[in-house]
Amino acid sequence: MQQKPITQMLYILRPSQFALLCFLILMIASCSDNPKDYKHNDTARTGIISIAADPSFQPLAERLIEAYEHDCKNQAHISLLNLPEERAIELLQKDSVRLILMSRKLTDQENEPFKKRKLEVAYTLFAYDGIALIVHPSMPDSIKFEQLMEVLNGNINTWDKLNNKLPKKGIQIVFDNDSSSTVRYMQNLVKKPFGKNVGALDENKKVVEYVATHPEAIGIVGLNWVSDGRDPKLGSFMDKVNVMGIMPADTSVIPERKYYKPLQLHLYMQHYVLMRPVYSVNAEGRQGLGTGFVHYINSRPGQLLIQSSGLFPGALVVWKRQIRIKENTEE
Repeated sequence: MQQKPITQMLYILRPSQFALLCFLILMIASCSDNPKDYKHNDTARTGIISIAADPSFQPLAERLIEAYEHDCKNQAHISLLNLPEERAIELLQKDSVRLILMSRKLTDQENEPFKKRKLEVAYTLFAYDGIALIVHPSMPDSIKFEQLMEVLNGNINTWDKLNNKLPKKGIQIVFDNDSSSTVRYMQNLVKKPFGKNVGALDENKKVVEYVATHPEAIGIVGLNWVSDGRDPKLGSFMDKVNVMGIMPADTSVIPERKYYKPLQLHLYMQHYVLMRPVYSVNAEGRQGLGTGFVHYINSRPGQLLIQSSGLFPGALVVWKRQIRIKENTEE
């Protein structure tokens, strides 16, 4: 049978079929010309995206995502990648993730790819975090800031040098990851190379577990890991470690020289020295699901969730409750 030319085939289609065919051709052409537009099929409360978070904030990020997905009636799905800062920033630059939760803003060099795309990165400070020092219950739960710096640079490497009543055992400093934001933060404070007594494990949870079974160790983790007891496995180890108090060296802002632990009150008063902000770094450039999530974590429900996780809410809003007192007039 002789094939009909394509033009003749179009003529024998019904008008409605012909219109549908034209519409499909236009849709395919527009999608192939603008692949990025095709990806952006989410709204502020619906769709599927990926975000990245510093592992220090993993428990908090998981709780916020769970709460927001529930608030969106499960029409929104956010996939969380727990990555060191540098890797997370690489994915943000490649548009592989929409936003990052981390403890700093981008540097000028890191922001350059977004400038070339004429995309303005949005920052929202939504919480304040404290870096926690944890020790075995058999060891002292307090240290001076100056002593901590000397331990990190290796000048103080045994417990008896902190207190002559303590055993002459080597002090082991344990971080979560050698490329983590916690390591970067402490390195900036020390301003010297770390001593040979400083090492790192794979993750914050392993640091807590290690300190619980090694009395000579001091673990350095994000506050969220020792203030959020939802993980039953981690919770069993939390009974076996203590959080240290730190005496600040500078009393120009802090009224008295005593030991402060990373409690919310001490974060609010800025009395705890190992304190840092937590930002959302949003490169979405539109009102998509990432932006909707940021609005949620900075809203009253999100900030209350942050407060219940042990960190201090970044919005610095005081919510007042009206209390009515009924006087008993009966004799």
